[in-house]
Amino acid sequence: MILLFQYRLLVAFKTIITLGMLLVGSILLLDQQLNIGQFIAAEIVIIIVIGAVEKLIGNLDSVYDVLTSVDKIAKVTDKEEELSGKLTMPWRNEGISVRMRNLRFGFQDNQPILQVPVAEIPAGAKACIVGPEGSGKSTLLQLMGSIYTGFEGELSFDGIPISNYQLDTLRSQIGISLSGQHIFQGTVWENVTLARMEIPIDELMDIARKIHFDKQIQSWEAGWDTKVSPLGARLSGSTIRKILLLRALAKKPRLLLLEDPWRGCSAADRRAIQDFLLQLPNSVTVVVVTNDAEFIGRATHRIEMTPSIPESKNLQS
Repeated sequence: MILLFQYRLLVAFKTIITLGMLLVGSILLLDQQLNIGQFIAAEIVIIIVIGAVEKLIGNLDSVYDVLTSVDKIAKVTDKEEELSGKLTMPWRNEGISVRMRNLRFGFQDNQPILQVPVAEIPAGAKACIVGPEGSGKSTLLQLMGSIYTGFEGELSFDGIPISNYQLDTLRSQIGISLSGQHIFQGTVWENVTLARMEIPIDELMDIARKIHFDKQIQSWEAGWDTKVSPLGARLSGSTIRKILLLRALAKKPRLLLLEDPWRGCSAADRRAIQDFLLQLPNSVTVVVVTNDAEFIGRATHRIEMTPSIPESKNLQS
C-alpha cells in the first residue's frame, strides 16, 4: 500500500515538474531570456533527475524488506538473556518431584494470574491439574516446564529451586505437550524424534501401539516417512495430539507435562492413552491438565485451581 502511494506520488510529481518546466521554458523562450539550446539542456537535466528518483522508489521494496528483517531480528536479540543456574540436573531412575510454596505469576506487575499457596507432587506420581477456564492451569504447566520464568515464591524440583539448575539440563528431562503446540513441515518421524537418530524405532512403535496410533502409521504408504505440512494441515486433531504425545515421550522424560492429550480422540483412544499414562513406571512423574472425570478419579494426586486459591490433595490415602 505504501509503495503504491509512493508510485502515484511519483507520477504526480513527474507530471507537475514536466508541465511547470514546459510552461516556464515557453515563457522564457518567448521573452528571449532563454534560447532553444538552454531549454533542451534544462529539460535533459530534469529528466535525468526524475529518472534517478524513479529508480530509487522502484527499489524501495527491497529496502523495506531489509528493514523488516532487521526489526524481526532485533525482537530476538533485544530480549533479556535467560537466567540459568549452575547445577546440572542428574539423571535418576525415578520421576522428578515438584514442590510449590506461595507461587505467584503474572504477565503484568501486581496482576497475578495464578497463586499456589502450597502444592506437592511426589516423584513417580500420576497427577492432574483441574479447574475452570482462566484459573491458570496451562500457565502452571508452563511454569513447571520452565517456559515461563520471573515468578514469585518457590518452585522446586527434587528439593532444589528451579533457578539453581542449568535450564538446558532440566529441559532435557522434561517432556511437554501443550494444546497450542504445532507440528512442522517434514516427516512424521522428524516431528516425533526432532532429528534425534538414537531413538529406537521399536520403542516408539510400542508406544504408538499402546496409544492406538500404530495402525494409522501402518496405513500410510510411507509409514513414518509420511510428509506432513506446516501446522498439520489435512491431519485430524487427534492425529496431531498423538504425534505431539509421542514427541514428548521420545526423550524418555522424568517429568511428563501434558495438556488434554486425548482431546478430540474417540472414547477407546482416550481410555488407551489414559491407561498408558497411569501405567508408566515410577521413573516418570506425569502431570496432566484436564477436567476429564475418569482420569481425575484414577490420578494419585490432584491440584485444584481456582481464579483465586488452588489446593493440593493427596488421593492415595
